[in-house]
Amino acid sequence: MKKQFITLVHLMILTSLSGMVVTLHSEEAKGLSVTGVVTSDTVWTLEDSPIEVSGNLTIIRGVTLSVEPGVEARFETRSSLIVNGSLYAVGTSDDRIRFTSNMSEPAAGDWDGIKFCGDENSTFTTSFCEVEYAGDGITISSLGKAEIENSVIKDNYLSGIHVVGVTNLLIQKNTLESNAQGISASGCVNSGLKILDNQFLKNENGVYLYAYGYNCRICNITISHNAFKDNTNGIHIHSHTKPTTKPDKANAYINNVTISDNLMESNEYGIYFVAEAWGEPGVLGGGAYIYSSTVSGNNISFSEYALYIDSTSNWYSWISALSISGNIIHSSDNGIFMHAFRTPQPPYQDVPFDVILVSNTVSANGIGVKSSGDVRVNFTGNSVSYNSYGIYLFSPFPSQSVAHNNDIYRNTECGVYVVESASIEAEDNYWGAPTGPYHETLNPSGEGDRVNGSEENLVLTPFSLKPFEEINDAPFAIVQAYMTMIPVNQTVTFDGSESTDDSFIVRYFFDFGDGATIHVFQGIARHVYASPGVYNVSLVVMDDLGVNSTNTAIETITVTPPPSLVVDIFLSPLSVLSEGQVKVEVHVNDEAAGVEAASVELASDQDGNFEASSGLTDSTGDFESAFYAPSVSEPTNVRITVTASKEGYKNGSADAYLSVLTPHPGEIWSDSRWIWSVAITTIVAVVAILVLLRRKRKQNLSFSSGSRTQGEKEANAR
Repeated sequence: MKKQFITLVHLMILTSLSGMVVTLHSEEAKGLSVTGVVTSDTVWTLEDSPIEVSGNLTIIRGVTLSVEPGVEARFETRSSLIVNGSLYAVGTSDDRIRFTSNMSEPAAGDWDGIKFCGDENSTFTTSFCEVEYAGDGITISSLGKAEIENSVIKDNYLSGIHVVGVTNLLIQKNTLESNAQGISASGCVNSGLKILDNQFLKNENGVYLYAYGYNCRICNITISHNAFKDNTNGIHIHSHTKPTTKPDKANAYINNVTISDNLMESNEYGIYFVAEAWGEPGVLGGGAYIYSSTVSGNNISFSEYALYIDSTSNWYSWISALSISGNIIHSSDNGIFMHAFRTPQPPYQDVPFDVILVSNTVSANGIGVKSSGDVRVNFTGNSVSYNSYGIYLFSPFPSQSVAHNNDIYRNTECGVYVVESASIEAEDNYWGAPTGPYHETLNPSGEGDRVNGSEENLVLTPFSLKPFEEINDAPFAIVQAYMTMIPVNQTVTFDGSESTDDSFIVRYFFDFGDGATIHVFQGIARHVYASPGVYNVSLVVMDDLGVNSTNTAIETITVTPPPSLVVDIFLSPLSVLSEGQVKVEVHVNDEAAGVEAASVELASDQDGNFEASSGLTDSTGDFESAFYAPSVSEPTNVRITVTASKEGYKNGSADAYLSVLTPHPGEIWSDSRWIWSVAITTIVAVVAILVLLRRKRKQNLSFSSGSRTQGEKEANAR
């Protein structure tokens, strides 16, 4: 079927209830300028691109705007695209659709973004798009089906994607970068949101869901298979009731939230759950509830808090039926933190434990798992190791937790630490040694992790004689330098790739001994020392569970002053007449051999020109040029200076002097008598030789003539 679309040669007159809006076209310049209201199905074609949008462009209900691949839409300040109908903007990986600012130097907040406000029959589809420099890049406040996929949403002043209330929204395979919030949600209820397989980079919050109001709720949310890196917070979920004097309205809920299989690195908070319900002073009633939710399969590292769960209220608060399973949490100040205050109310749900913690690996954190307040936790099948405190339980009220079949080992302060009225049945665990944990009275011969508590709040036996899973041994660091004696300012390469681990090493921390440090991921590091000296280079390596090597590998580097370049210069001849030519030969060495590719600069203290005043030495350290002497009216000594330089060497230089003579005879005679003496002597010698040769010839001729006459006389006589 033939598509109907806008072209540059058409003049489309759009009408709306508010009047007529004209879409202008230009024959002279490619592009389309639009504003006002779209009242019939419309296509923005690549031929029309770029599209210039001024003011608010509104798509009315029942109307679809389609955008072809490769189209660029540029929005004037404070303008926006309001979708009360439907939007279909689907590009390709090679031809993305771009929604951006029309400013020559764009900045976040230039325009107001794309707003989907349609009814349940409206649709919103964007794929392979770029949305940038808006306030909120895309706002979804509709129950219509919305999909945002394969797009890059970046540099927006508020949020990359902002969601209002209950939606039917899928956000999948996008990159959200350098926005205030990657994805945000607001309203009394946040619900119906699926966030799958996206990347969140350098946002204030990767995902920020905030419900505020009376009986506010965040529910039916799925956040799965995403990557969060270098955000202030990775996932921030906060249900917060308004202060009220009516207890039946003073409730905040978080429920049916699934956060699974996400990779989270270097966020201040990895996952942050807070339900907060505060009535007016003196109001008794209302509460905060976090329940029936799952946090599973996530890998969270390098955070202040990897997983933070807090239900708080001035009356009562709950964590209930929360499953935390299969997560890897390491290298954070705090691993898992949980807080609730349910006393004096009965359990919100009739379940034996508030939190089920199963099959997690919690390694190399400050505190591995901390439960504060009134939270009943079931620890089963976890590996808790190399933390300062493995499991830390604090409660002012009687609170019973259990821990079975866990590997709890090599935690530096305590494997289990119990404070005040908290208690734990910690049976059938492996504590790092067959003899069990060390307790000064309950198990003084134990060689495993230290535990505290008493018979009233701690049950240790029986304990397992062997681990349930593989014990993670710390890696062993090995470092070597390709050269251990180098001149200053020369690059030296360090290799830590021979370091070993029972799994694999993910980071190499180098300290170069001169105040400089670096961490790398492949084991090779390079460094330049600016000053001579002896430096101890150290290496610590980290494995995939955040455990550092127990040893520190050391390599000693001696940095010597840079070798000096020695310059020799030869002139041939040493004297020349005014404006004469001299051959200049330069040799650069380091007192051992010629230095190749040294930079040579030639200069004279008088006029004159070099055939080549600069260049590089050859493989033997040689460089040649020619000097054309200046024109002089009297004999002049010219100093020729050669300077040689090369990275890693101290510069060298040398001077040579050239005598430039005047060509005038009088001056030559008066100032160059030795030349004339040699010339006259030579002439006299040549003349004398010629005279002697002439005399000798005459003698030979006379002798020959005399011999012939005598012979004739003798013949006649006979």
